[in-house]
Amino acid sequence: MWCDNRDKPSSWTNSPTDYYKQRGQNRAQPGTLWIKNVKIVVGLGGEADENPPTGNIVVVDGKITDIGPNAAPSSQTGVKVIDGKGAYATPGIVDMHEHCGVYSFPDDLTATSDGNEMTDPITVYVRALDAFDAEDFAIRGIRSGGITTGMVIPGSGNVMGGEGLMIKLVDAQVVSEMLISDASRLVKMACGENPKRVYGDKGEMPMSRMGIAWLMRKWWFRAAKAMRDQSKFCATLEPTTDHYKNHIDLEVEPLIGILKGLVRLHIHCYQTNDIEMVIRLGEEFGFNVTAVHHALEAYLIADMLKAKGVSVATFSDLWGYKWEAYDASVYQPRILQEKKINVALKSDHPVIYARDMMYEGGKSHYYGSSKKDAFASLYINPARATGTDFRVGSLEKGKDADIVLWESHPLQVGSLPTTVMIEGKTLHEGKQSSPEDLAKYDSPTQAKLVDTNKACKPFTGMVGGMPLPYPNTNSTTLGTYVVDGVKIATMDKSMTDMPTTTGSIYVKDGMIEKIGTVSGVPDGTPRFTITGGIAMPGLIEASSIVGISDVGAEKDTRDGHTTTSMANMVNVTTLPGVRLRGKHQVVTLHSGVTTIIPRTPGYGVLGGLQSAFGIYGDVLRAKLHNIKGRAIGLEVTIGNTAKGDGIDGSISGQIASLEQFLTEQKDNYPVADVLSGKMPLIVNVNQADEIVGVVDMKKRILAATKTTKMRVVVVGGAEAHLIVDILKANDIAVILSPPRCRPDGFWETARCNPLAPGVLKDLDQIGIAYEGLETEDNDNPRNLRWEAGYAVALGLPYMKALRGVTSTIADIYGLKESGRIQEGNPADFVVYSGNPLSFNGRPLFIGVSDRILCDPHMY
Repeated sequence: MWCDNRDKPSSWTNSPTDYYKQRGQNRAQPGTLWIKNVKIVVGLGGEADENPPTGNIVVVDGKITDIGPNAAPSSQTGVKVIDGKGAYATPGIVDMHEHCGVYSFPDDLTATSDGNEMTDPITVYVRALDAFDAEDFAIRGIRSGGITTGMVIPGSGNVMGGEGLMIKLVDAQVVSEMLISDASRLVKMACGENPKRVYGDKGEMPMSRMGIAWLMRKWWFRAAKAMRDQSKFCATLEPTTDHYKNHIDLEVEPLIGILKGLVRLHIHCYQTNDIEMVIRLGEEFGFNVTAVHHALEAYLIADMLKAKGVSVATFSDLWGYKWEAYDASVYQPRILQEKKINVALKSDHPVIYARDMMYEGGKSHYYGSSKKDAFASLYINPARATGTDFRVGSLEKGKDADIVLWESHPLQVGSLPTTVMIEGKTLHEGKQSSPEDLAKYDSPTQAKLVDTNKACKPFTGMVGGMPLPYPNTNSTTLGTYVVDGVKIATMDKSMTDMPTTTGSIYVKDGMIEKIGTVSGVPDGTPRFTITGGIAMPGLIEASSIVGISDVGAEKDTRDGHTTTSMANMVNVTTLPGVRLRGKHQVVTLHSGVTTIIPRTPGYGVLGGLQSAFGIYGDVLRAKLHNIKGRAIGLEVTIGNTAKGDGIDGSISGQIASLEQFLTEQKDNYPVADVLSGKMPLIVNVNQADEIVGVVDMKKRILAATKTTKMRVVVVGGAEAHLIVDILKANDIAVILSPPRCRPDGFWETARCNPLAPGVLKDLDQIGIAYEGLETEDNDNPRNLRWEAGYAVALGLPYMKALRGVTSTIADIYGLKESGRIQEGNPADFVVYSGNPLSFNGRPLFIGVSDRILCDPHMY
């Protein structure tokens, strides 16, 4: 900070303040644009955004000059006209927490990692501006999701991480062409586990929250002293004095700006104690906290945040990957919105691929936010928190014409824009998804659960409207009962579409006795009437670590990893490492996922034998039918994550060593079962070339062993769309994991195709799994059903998507008691209030073995 109202010497023109003021290009599209016949979502959180009215928008030289039902240009001459044909028009999304450009794609490369200067816990003086790569190829992908403005900030490895910047997501070669030059300056800091882990692992300060607070106090004290010294110095200057000898300390200059109220402070804090510590320091030194980021426990101290005017930039439902993220609640956005706190949803890109920000808004609406509040959390609220609401965040006269058009309602599962404009210039155009293909299965009315005999256990997981920090399944033991009035999607092979008639499911002693028309049920048998509900098999998550890991960052909550030879790993199964009753199992069960096929513990090419289990009950017990299979597949990995010492250090070496092992062990269990087709070879692989290498290996093994029934299943398959003909010709099944492909920076997935589900629709077996291959976290396998719905919007037929999370997975792994509703099988089904693959349906009833769960709530 310089002395007020005085010019600086020319040698200092690139100071942090001036770079924002002096740089930036004129990006506005010249001329007049008239957008007609669109449903206008203003983005201010007003009642009109609940049911947007139809109107027009006039844009002149990149600014909105008129908007409303009769908006029209003053002259028709030279006007470009876009007929929206009833599309939704929204502002561009403002994502107030991104790392694009500083963690550029491909972000698994050391060369593209510039977001954390982790050589000192205090680096408040570094600037993301100086590292930003305008050619990050993630930017175009992000923009295709309707994101037009981003706050790019350093990471959270340091206590005081540095200065961020505000950008428009335009095509550019240098950052100066993207800057919002008149935006407020901003600084990023961090509390909690991240700085503790980075420096504690080095044996340096801070390794505790005490150390973080002390370092903050020390530097705030230094900045406050420097500000007082500077004020004294400036008071001695004459108005025309040259400032070359100005009193300035560049290391604390950003902190002085915060103390003067000229720089905004954004702090990464999760827990209530961290948030209160920062507020306490603000009171001690006289600074304001603009926003707390992530802040997954903010709902517990909403009144404190409201009193201090602190905004909250949070996730819709990402949680559980570390302890400070464990007590999160999907209801947080709604709770904070009801307290009139300025809530923004953000991506933390690349943690969440920022392209999918509207999906985050849709989930917050599903969990209780009104449509208008969900929209506001993507538009005006982040604009206010970043101080850019005078230009962006709403469709109003005088604001930048950052306009996005959507054919379907933006908050639907699978909605992606058809047109994205920044300052009146179209930068994305074209249909990306068809959410209407999913929405046609939505139910016009929501089914209700009627518990005739009062057999349901009341849900006790909420106190005072807030969820308890540890989950309560509210399940109860009930072996015999009838569910009436439901449309039963048995997923039998004869099913070609969803059922339209209703029937009953009679469960006796935990086994399905009768489906359809039920008679002869003993008097007094509990009955549950769910008229019009959709009954389907419990979902199967096939690429997960639910049950073998609960808090990804804490090794004591995980089964762990084993590094040894293939000969030693080949008989290791996942089942002994399963731990039930963790929070992840509960929330996953409550979504309708009943069966988990977890990743194996091997670290290398051969992971071990996959197992399957039901995520209900206290422990695995045969009588509960929650042991679905002890050895159902031999899991291997080909690619960078399997690289180790010796021959496995290369992809070619991995395939060669695997081929040699399978050939040599052809007569021994479990390889003999793989070669005979009794169990599949599950291959985690993404890159097309590597998949072809696996296919060729299969051919050679078949020739060498004189077998014909070996089944190979590709899990991951990010580039499988490039070789559909090879996969089909060689009878290779694919489990897309994750189905919403993203070129997420991993070298092996750079050619992924967001439309892959549609491209792969002709394969005989397409499965869908939530988890990708590059994660230790189990944040949200509860969203598996929506991932299947998203695949429908991206071109996969509805029934194929539904089978992809039920019967197809069961067939791949040979699970006889899962994936279908069949007489004689243990109960394993879920009843939804509407479309199970969209936000239209909610789980109403879960029946697994001799357990039932009514109105399962989420956490």
